[in-house]
Amino acid sequence: MKNENLKINGLLACAGKSGRMGKPKPLLVYKGLPFCILILVKMNLICERIAIVLGFEAELIQSELKKYLSDISKLKHELKEESLLSHITEMENKVEFIINENFEDGMFSSLQCGIEKLTDSDWVLYHFTDQPTIPFSFYFDFSKQLDEKFDWIQPRYNLQNGHPIFINHNLFQEIIFSSRQTNLRKLSSKASIKKKYWDCTYPQVLEDIDTPKDFYSI
Repeated sequence: MKNENLKINGLLACAGKSGRMGKPKPLLVYKGLPFCILILVKMNLICERIAIVLGFEAELIQSELKKYLSDISKLKHELKEESLLSHITEMENKVEFIINENFEDGMFSSLQCGIEKLTDSDWVLYHFTDQPTIPFSFYFDFSKQLDEKFDWIQPRYNLQNGHPIFINHNLFQEIIFSSRQTNLRKLSSKASIKKKYWDCTYPQVLEDIDTPKDFYSI
């Protein structure tokens, strides 16, 4: 399923306030399952471990997600894709919840929290919680783009940069010791970082579900 010579772990950022949405985005339901659970199931296809970084309403979100992770029958009832069903049995053991006490400092602080727990990775798949519609095939295709000559691999669609992204272990220390007030754009703009852009056929990589209008349009 993945390059067996590489240790790929996942980082799912779920710490934000979801202010424009008015309710926690990780728990919004799409095709019968919370955003966060749908994304976890797909990340699970290529990741050995997955860290979920929580912040705002962490206790509520963790409690709700654990209901699905601890009871696979809930997932099997809603999942229609056989390729996903066959991989979820051990998913609960692969997921770790991390609390970002500094989540109000911004998303970069959540990236730092997650990377600190995943430093044994060759690559980390960094995923946002507002992209539940990305097809499962994307994850296999994206993992084929891994190349140790690069530090950062990002999908593009119609020449627009999208997400999720792969971050190489070469960047871990720089991320961990950067200011919490920095951001991905500043980090990726550094000339020293070797970036690869993959022109893909998945428009969903540009998805950004931030408002009720965005949600009801998917």
